[in-house]
This record gives sequence, C-alpha cells and structure tokens, in this order.
Amino acid sequence: YGWAEGHTYSGDWVEGQPHGRGKYKWPSGAMYEGEWFQGDPQGEGNYEATDRSKYRGQWFRGMQSGIGTMHFCNGDWYEGVFVKGNPHGPGRYRWADFSEYHGEMMDGVRTGRGTFRKHD
Repeated sequence: YGWAEGHTYSGDWVEGQPHGRGKYKWPSGAMYEGEWFQGDPQGEGNYEATDRSKYRGQWFRGMQSGIGTMHFCNGDWYEGVFVKGNPHGPGRYRWADFSEYHGEMMDGVRTGRGTFRKHD
C-alpha cells in the first residue's frame, strides 16, 4: 500500500492496520521490516535509517525496547537492553577505535557500574 506522501507498507493487515509481518518505507529512504501489532512495530524487527545506522532487535509500541543491537554510521555499536528507544540497562558499547564499555546505561548514558577499556 502506498500513501500520497511517499510512505509504503507491504505485509499483513488486520482491521485496516499493519499487523503480523511487514515492511514499511519512509519517503526519506528509512525502512522497518519485522513484526507489527495494531499498527506499530512490535516484536522482532530491523530498522535502517537514512544515515545507514541500523537497529536489529525487539520493539514495543513503535520503539526500540528489549534486547537489540544498534550499529551507528560512524562505526560505533551498542548491544544490550533498550527502553523507549535508548540504551538502558546492561550492555556493551564499542567505539570505532575498538575501545569498549561493558556495564549499565541509563537513557543512553553510561551510568552505574561498568568497565571501560581503551584500545591502544
């Protein structure tokens, strides 16, 4: 299905809403492919942003929530727990230079117990 603004969705529908498995594309080129529940990404899914950043993992009510991995366009990546779209809870962040942080995150910020290792 396509909208006049350039959005497209192909996949399962229930009562006029994406529900089941499907693929949604924004006019910008961003794309989500995965599970849907009553019109929102929910369950397992993959998202690719226009800057080539990628998220693979769990979704709840249209937001990255649960276990997932985010690959950023600058070469950094994070794997761990997400809540409402942000790293939140235990996880591992690796910078493009291979330095790493293993520990707690809160709203995308290193907070609590953790270990940082600088790559030489």
